[in-house]
Amino acid sequence: MDPIDDDGSVKHEVWTLSGSAAIENRINQLTTEAEEELLLIFDQRVDLSGRLIDHLAEAAARGANVLVGTTDEPTQRQLQEHLPRTCVFLSELKWLDESPIPQDDTTISRLLLVDKATIMVSTFEETTPKNGVREQAVFGRGFSNGFVAIVRRLITAGLGTLPANDP
Repeated sequence: MDPIDDDGSVKHEVWTLSGSAAIENRINQLTTEAEEELLLIFDQRVDLSGRLIDHLAEAAARGANVLVGTTDEPTQRQLQEHLPRTCVFLSELKWLDESPIPQDDTTISRLLLVDKATIMVSTFEETTPKNGVREQAVFGRGFSNGFVAIVRRLITAGLGTLPANDP
């Protein structure tokens, strides 16, 4: 369901976030809002030490269909151990890591879809060797929001059909 303005019109919200801490906080908030479905795909460089695993488990316990994709097998095994009520898979969305565009070394670090109407996409950007990596994100709400719709369609096209949770 799309958010509604005071005048009854549909809101199409889009924000940007910078920094891993702000992005982690928003992801934690969004995972607690999931009612029907939560899809999270992330790069192996994402830190899993915070409350994220707890929030994912809580969403599954509430009855949400929780799907978690990662880009490496050790992380997949770790998540399967900690999240037995979720579908954990190896992401085969190669366009998350690799771009066909020359000199595009941007890595999609996290991709979150909540109830098909809320999207967050974050990227890692290499900075100077002293500063390391910086993470930035775009976050949008609203089923008919253009940003949400295009990312939802790209994810769906790339993933095909995934199994529902089998607790």
